Order: sequence, then C-alpha cells, then structure tokens
Amino acid sequence: MNFGSKMFLISFLMIIIVVNGIGIILINNSFETNIEQEIEKNISSMNAIANASYYYSGELTYIINSYQKSGLNIKIYRDEDLLYNDFSEDIEELEPNLINNNIELVNIYINNKEMYLGMQKENYKIIVSHTLENVYNNRDNQIEYFIKISLLTSLGASLILSILVILTTRKLKKLKKVTEEIEKGSLDIDIPDLGNDEIGSYAISFRNMKTSIQNNIKEMERISENRKIFIGNLTHELRTPLTSIIGYSSLIKNGKVKNMESIKEYNERIYKEGKYIEDMRDKLMELILLDNNKIEKEKSNLASLIKGYINELKQIYSEVVFKINLEETVYKDINQTFFKSLIFNLIKNGIEASKEPVIEIVLTNNNILIKDNGIGIKKEEIEKIKEPFYTLKSDRNRASSGLGLGLTLCIKIIEVHNWKLDIASSVGTTAKIEMSD
Repeated sequence: MNFGSKMFLISFLMIIIVVNGIGIILINNSFETNIEQEIEKNISSMNAIANASYYYSGELTYIINSYQKSGLNIKIYRDEDLLYNDFSEDIEELEPNLINNNIELVNIYINNKEMYLGMQKENYKIIVSHTLENVYNNRDNQIEYFIKISLLTSLGASLILSILVILTTRKLKKLKKVTEEIEKGSLDIDIPDLGNDEIGSYAISFRNMKTSIQNNIKEMERISENRKIFIGNLTHELRTPLTSIIGYSSLIKNGKVKNMESIKEYNERIYKEGKYIEDMRDKLMELILLDNNKIEKEKSNLASLIKGYINELKQIYSEVVFKINLEETVYKDINQTFFKSLIFNLIKNGIEASKEPVIEIVLTNNNILIKDNGIGIKKEEIEKIKEPFYTLKSDRNRASSGLGLGLTLCIKIIEVHNWKLDIASSVGTTAKIEMSD
C-alpha cells in the first residue's frame, strides 16, 4: 500500500470516528431533551387532570376526553374507589411504584417506549401513560440520516485530503528522483522549484547541497591537480641534485678521479647539492606545519623585530641599501619564527631581482610594504610566481633562481595570520601585506 492510499484510509477512518462521535453525542442530547420535554408535558397534563378531578368532578369525563385526544391513557382513584380507567392492559403491578403517600410527588417509569407517571393529590390518585414511539423513531431517523451524511462527508473530505496528499507526494517523488540521480553521481541534474512550502524549502536546501558538493568536488580536483603538479615539480627539482650527487660520488668511489683538486671540487659540489636538498626539506616541512595550522602566536612589536632582521641581513648583504620607515609601536599576534621567514623571503626576492639592490621597508599599523628597484615582474607572471617551484629565471639556474618555494611559503604564513598579500610591479616590485588586528 503506497503512501497516498495509507493517508486516504487513515483520514477516512479518523473523520468517520470523529464525525460519528460528535453526531452520537448530539443525537443523544437531543433524545434526552425530547424525553424531558415529554415528561414535563405529561406532568403538566396530570396536574391539570388532578385539579379538574378535585374541583370539577362533575365535568371529569369532558376534561379527560380532551387529554385522551393527545394520546394519554388515564386512571383515577378517589380514596380507594376507581373513578376512571381507559388502560387496555393491567397495570396493577406498576401502581405501587407510581403512587405513594407523598402528596404531589410525581413518579415516573419508562418501559418499552411507554412512559408511566403517577401522583397523589389530596385524596385523588392519578396514573397516566403516554407512548414515546415518536421520540424513539425520531432518534432512529436522526441516526440513520446522520450515518448517511457522515459517510458522504467523510468520503468527500478523505478524497480532498487524498488529492492534496497526491499533489504533495508528487513533489516528494520529484525530490526522490533528484536524490537518486545525485546518488548515482549525476550532479548536473536540475532541481525543480517546488513552491514556497516546507517541501519547496527542502528543494532549495537540496539545490544548495548540490552546489556545495559540486564546489567541494571542484576544490578537491583543484587540490588533487595542484598536488600532482607539486609532486611532479618536486620530483623534477630533486632529480638534478640527486643526479649530481650520485654522479660525482660514483666518480670518486670508483677511483676514476685521482686528482685531489678535482676530488675536492666534486666534494664541494656534492655538499652544495646536499644543502640544496636540505633547504628544500626545511621549506617543505614549514609548509606542512602551516597547512596543519600547528603554530603558536604571541603579541609582538613588529618594528623591533624588523629592525633586528635588517641588522642580520646587513651582515649577509653588505652591498644592499636598506631604507626603513617604521612606526615604532605596532603590536600584532604573530608566530615570530614564521614572521621572520616571511620578511626574509620577501627581502631576499627583492635583492635577487636587482643588480644594485635598494630595499625599502615601510611599517604602519595595518600594512607592511617591501619595495625593490629590480627589473619588475610581467603582469601575466604575478599569479604564477605564487605557485610552488615557479621561478622567473628561464635558465632554471638554481644558484640564481632559488627553490621557487619562498613565495609559496610567504603566502601560507600570511594565510595562517589571516592577513592579505598584494604584489604590484612596474619599475621594481612592491609586496604589500595587509594586517588584521
């Protein structure tokens, strides 16, 4: 049984139960009200007969005849004498329950749709009976009529509800079809607009989910492709120094080079290539740490730190002219180790790009500017230089072009500090670091 059929059956049964329950209560209340009205009417008639018997005994027959026309059966005693009786059946067994010595107390007894009333007034005892056939018939007719109406009403209401359920389930079926297609891996399927109700909002959520999945897949593909490129570049970068190390060491090991000057030269080359690999390892380890955000920060005065870095660099690059303009009290939450790596890498890039390097460093509360007087960078290469192992030197001479990991490392350092990097180049190159609080 499908969902629509279940909803029809459940709603039909619930409507019948509720409607019939209310109907039974209303019909019973109406029935009891009619019985009470009959009792009151017959009590009124019996009181009138009692008064007529007491005050107008000579006209008793005339008075009784008028009540008999309304369907009353009447029996009258004066003391123990029977004055009048038109009952067709014997009711002597009922009389003790209907007449007692309590003055003007009315006793009522109902049996087989017949109502009996008895009372005593002065020395008169009066018993009347009246059929309740019409009251019972009226109740039975109401029940029969109500059953028909309730069935038709329940059927109509259930059909309307079923139609609404069918319309609703159509939306759900469309949504189910979409989920099945997504489950199969088809993310190009269009999710229809299903209105402004709850199901419509679910469809919007599915649409957003699909978009999010597509974006995540694209991002994963991008990351995967970048990793492939990275591994390919890393393999390429390692091949040359490893080839050199193996080649030179093989010559020495096999005794093909006996000249001490040549052996010393080869050992120097092996050492340089080994240092190159070591530097690459250190850079890669720093990148891994940054990727995992495993860094600790502390509030530091950037002006004081940068002054110390410049003093160190002056010892290494004595030919470089440094121009500094530092705001003295700029405090930021930083990791000092990586901050030093950031400043050193950006300054070294500027030095390597210039024949007669002049490096200008400006520090404000929100920005760090590092400018050089080098040959600049072509506009189309500004984004490329952010990629791992990309260098601007076409000859790929490591002695002059470096690892190609420095700027990649700088970008990672800036990201984990929630800062921004902007590189502009025309005459010379300016690296601008925008710092958040």
